[in-house]
Amino acid sequence: MTTSSAGGIRASLIDYDATQFGPLLGVSDEGSAVPEVVRAALEASKARAAKSHDPSVVGIIVDGERMTSGGEAPIGPDQYADIIAAVAGHAYCTTNVSIRVNARADRPFPEAAVTATSSSDELANTIESIFRPFVLTPDGAPRPLLVRLRVPHGGISADLERTIRALDKELSERRRAGKIGPPSTHRLALLIDVSGVHGEDRIRLLEACIELAGHLGMEEVAIDGHIVVAARARMGAQGLLSVLEPAEASYLLKIAAGKHVRLSPRFTCDELSAAVGVWTGMQAAHHFGFHAAKYGLTPLTLSEQDVVIEAVQHWSEIDAIPAFYADTPVVTDDRVYLSDDASEALRLWLKMVRGHGARIVLVDCPDRITPRIDKPGSEGPRPLVRTDQTPNGVFSVDEIAELDRHARDDLGIKVLWSGGINRQAAFDLGNRKVFGIFTTSSTARQVRVGQVLLPDPQLASENEPDFYGVRQVHALLQAGFLCAVLTDKYQADALRQAASRLIAPTVDDPNLPKLIEDLDADLVAAWLAYWASQSKGSGGDKVRAE
Repeated sequence: MTTSSAGGIRASLIDYDATQFGPLLGVSDEGSAVPEVVRAALEASKARAAKSHDPSVVGIIVDGERMTSGGEAPIGPDQYADIIAAVAGHAYCTTNVSIRVNARADRPFPEAAVTATSSSDELANTIESIFRPFVLTPDGAPRPLLVRLRVPHGGISADLERTIRALDKELSERRRAGKIGPPSTHRLALLIDVSGVHGEDRIRLLEACIELAGHLGMEEVAIDGHIVVAARARMGAQGLLSVLEPAEASYLLKIAAGKHVRLSPRFTCDELSAAVGVWTGMQAAHHFGFHAAKYGLTPLTLSEQDVVIEAVQHWSEIDAIPAFYADTPVVTDDRVYLSDDASEALRLWLKMVRGHGARIVLVDCPDRITPRIDKPGSEGPRPLVRTDQTPNGVFSVDEIAELDRHARDDLGIKVLWSGGINRQAAFDLGNRKVFGIFTTSSTARQVRVGQVLLPDPQLASENEPDFYGVRQVHALLQAGFLCAVLTDKYQADALRQAASRLIAPTVDDPNLPKLIEDLDADLVAAWLAYWASQSKGSGGDKVRAE
């Protein structure tokens, strides 16, 4: 349970019992269609069977988002107010406070240009002068600082290497004289701009820099260059992916890790500002009485996410839901994980967020800007679920089931799954007993662009959740779950057959209301049978009428 800003108590999304009431269904909207989503929740078979409109039974989430042409965007105060008024306590309320954090860059570390003909003594004077304010501090305690030696485009020639080695020797003398702090405090790194250098030449150039840095005990090689197209479209990408192709970055990160050298972009992220930006959005959601808020962390690397998540999970007064984006790269200190490696990357990420106390997370595929950063031929949008109809999906249903089990049983994390989930996938994921899903596209119809999204210059129409569309997907999600848990296999088979007739119709099909009504009757009976078996097994009533 969490406390609202008004002093009341609101239910925690984490406490929802998916074992008893089946998976949650989240539907996103900016507010205009929320009354229809709530009406669909109140008329759901589960609500009828339980005689309850409590969100902890019905299991519907209204997710406040503006679905712009560029993807999901946060809502403002008017949308918060509209959603709260329309929900009237009958659904959980979540929102998306960010897909991308404010990746504010720190000022670049100080640089000193070095060439093959540079005088080691003059270079040492320059570097000593940079370090001097960090030696002569007000309290007399040296402040740490990194200074980068900027090498020319031509790379590490024999003459340049001799200059750098002579400089290293000269600086060692000045460290002993107390003019510069020890190597652990006042550090040196290499910086190389690879603009205009491509292919094998770029790899060899960077390998030489890594080799020299490792031999001299330098902790870092920083890389700058032309911004790649995909990074420019997104105002930056994860770590080195702003200037290197994924295959290059992954290869070089592995080489550098073997030499105990860190590869970094020239411009580093201010993680605290990113964390504060996310927290600000969380506070808005808390103020308006929402149950939870999701936050994405693109374009941060895994180590940068680690810092931000630790802060946000500690600060937030509502359920903070960090998001893992399976269709965007995960960059670690020694590897780039692309979407085909998302299962492995997700396991790594789940372990990290659990260490900071996260108990509920989102796994999504929200990137609709092209080209995505991925292996050649896979730069288009990818949905979450891989099926015969969506062969480019990231995960098979069985992979999702195993990842969901790992998160729940091994780590104590509940996972919400999202990203173009269609009606068949909703049934299948219900059948795998996941904690919850978000899907809007499969519940919606196209309508004219409304007032909230009117300023978007690239929307010809917008998707708006439809009453029967929400009822349809919610019914299929429940049916999938009940088919997995019913002890009466005859009843489960009959329910499966009834559900199969509901998968194909679209929201415009005139037969949809009758098909939903037919399935509802089976679902009510199935819920009552399931709860009766649960009550019998536990020795008491598990579901009570309102």
